[in-house]
Amino acid sequence: MKAILFCLCAFSFVCCEAVYKRWLLDTNFENPQNWNVKRAPCGNDVVILPDDSPVVYMQMNTTIKELVLPSTGELILGNSVSLGFTASPSSGCPDAKGDVEFTAVHPGPWMNPKDWCATSTERGTCDKSPRLEVENVPCRYDDVIFPRNRAYFVDLSELDSNTTVKSLKLIGSSLTTASFASFVNSSDGQRMFRRGKTAGPVLQISRQACDDQGGCACGNDRPEITKKICAYVNKNCARPRCSNSILPTGMCCRSCGASLKITKGYGFVLDEFKSILKKEFFNDTVSSKSDSQVG
Repeated sequence: MKAILFCLCAFSFVCCEAVYKRWLLDTNFENPQNWNVKRAPCGNDVVILPDDSPVVYMQMNTTIKELVLPSTGELILGNSVSLGFTASPSSGCPDAKGDVEFTAVHPGPWMNPKDWCATSTERGTCDKSPRLEVENVPCRYDDVIFPRNRAYFVDLSELDSNTTVKSLKLIGSSLTTASFASFVNSSDGQRMFRRGKTAGPVLQISRQACDDQGGCACGNDRPEITKKICAYVNKNCARPRCSNSILPTGMCCRSCGASLKITKGYGFVLDEFKSILKKEFFNDTVSSKSDSQVG
């Protein structure tokens, strides 16, 4: 087995390259994963939105038998979307053998790496390359995207006053620290975001890009942040197949390999250093993996 060289920046901080981090979950009507029958409702269904439902956004035309709405909540129909009702049996609608219930009633945790997609552009495909687990959650120089034509239910309770991102775009609108805090505290925002008990802004939006060629600290390697992120990762860690596994800074799962910790000095250029490592230590079979793990 070839050892993987994990190269980490000095002083126990993880270097990162600024990327887009796009939220993956939604509370849309047409999303099969949001229903107990794992399909969107159709003609034969009695559809129930429970009392604890978040905002539900509908982007499909459909017909159902009956709709039970929550005492408080919202069902928002997109442009030109129609919802019809019928008592006639529909041959194209599978028998649900009971009511069809909306199940996406628990907010997705901001700190769960699986809730995010790293991409090089706002609407780009998700980068599946391995990376440090703490970097799968938005870092301080990342652009955070909540895409258009969706509704969300996000748990912000684990964020602290130091949680910072470069920018945040919610359904097409770029927000500041103040405007995001104002929205989260509004009646509409409270149905989409669950904040903790901490007073003040729930997220700092700096508008500051990384201008250091040597790389900038992600910020998620702070022990209190790493602990929260790893709580969602550790249960899925594979057991290392070696007697002396390592746990480099910024990772949640132990692995087989070696760890090199360096001190960044004047004139250090992260991209040049990564190119040298790829050339000197990695062949073509592991270069793609090393590129994301270096730094």
